[in-house]
Amino acid sequence: ATFAEALADNVGVGDVVLYDSNDDNSLTSADSIAFIRSRTDSTHYSLQTHAGATPADLSANDTWEIYRAHTSLYNAEAGTINSTLSGLGFSFNGGDRDLVTNNEQWNIACYGDSEDHSGLNSVNFRDDWTTSVQNYIKIFTPVSTSEVGTSQRHSGKWDSGKYIASSMNNGGVLIPADNTIIDGLQVDQQRTSDQTNGIYAIPGRNITVRNCIVKKSGTGGNGSGIAFPDENNTETNYVYNNIVYGFDGANGYGIYVRGYSADAKGIMYNNTSYNNTYCFRGRSAYSYAKNNVAQNCTDGYLDSFHADSDYNISDLASDAPGSNSKNSTTVPFLDPANGDFHLATPNNPAINAGTDLSSDANLHFSTDIDGQSRPVGASWDIGADEYGGYTKAEFQGTVNFQGTVNIE
Repeated sequence: ATFAEALADNVGVGDVVLYDSNDDNSLTSADSIAFIRSRTDSTHYSLQTHAGATPADLSANDTWEIYRAHTSLYNAEAGTINSTLSGLGFSFNGGDRDLVTNNEQWNIACYGDSEDHSGLNSVNFRDDWTTSVQNYIKIFTPVSTSEVGTSQRHSGKWDSGKYIASSMNNGGVLIPADNTIIDGLQVDQQRTSDQTNGIYAIPGRNITVRNCIVKKSGTGGNGSGIAFPDENNTETNYVYNNIVYGFDGANGYGIYVRGYSADAKGIMYNNTSYNNTYCFRGRSAYSYAKNNVAQNCTDGYLDSFHADSDYNISDLASDAPGSNSKNSTTVPFLDPANGDFHLATPNNPAINAGTDLSSDANLHFSTDIDGQSRPVGASWDIGADEYGGYTKAEFQGTVNFQGTVNIE
């Protein structure tokens, strides 16, 4: 689709283009919809039908509108489409989908203007979705210019202007459905009693949570920021490049990923866990922890971890697993009080203190929570952030500052 004028920068993948296919200069239930599959620039987009096919060509069309397919992640899971589109008679498949029979991968794009900010509904991807390793669910925030004009993802620190899933219920994002990827979400657990979980899966098999920030802003209650505690899991779960903080109840866990067997491991790599009662919990010899930072916790690394777990940091004594790990070590962050856990100062003990996981047998990746590249063949930084350094500015001549001046 080529548009004569630039579209808004928050238009992107997953959005619906309603257009006048019968050339009657009106948009009614008889007209057509297509979905944005990718973006070239603000006037050029690739479209597809709800079934993934290429729409029929139109030589010219000057009657069109663009909508979100769903107004929240909660509605996307339930298959509730935008009320404007349903009011015009449109429907498209969603909710409790059999992805295996339909040979599909289900991608759900989360935008900053979502109703998930309301905190009213937790999102429960129920186990009546049918998935497989090839036919999976991916829930993500569009971040690249091929997806959207303005990133809908945080930049490695809490950002109220980006996508947030807020919850007053027992879970922010619940994932009983197997074969699910969660990428780049912010989750705010606001509940003050009972179970207060952020991203939680039980049973949950072959689940990946990456590049997410999960916090508990409500006081009281017990629960976990990111947890896959199933003791009978049959597939490996992966948690990497995440920041979790504030889960400080009596049984509050930052990240809890339980391995069950050699074929069902719990992988925790390059995460930052801060101000949680228990920063990390493994609970078996098949739980792997590498390149993680635990700070301001009662216990940084609770229970047991695989012998290969290493290159971790804790500010407590005799805590982090691994012969190359650092204990009694404080990691300075830029502004933890305001949700900024980027590594501060060039002399930070987390810098160049980790191991290169780009070829790790269990999980290989090469970026941090910002999408910044980690060095291949060299020591990585420990935690979710790979230190980017600072830009040096030099002033010459006479410089006058007036009023309030902030230099970052």
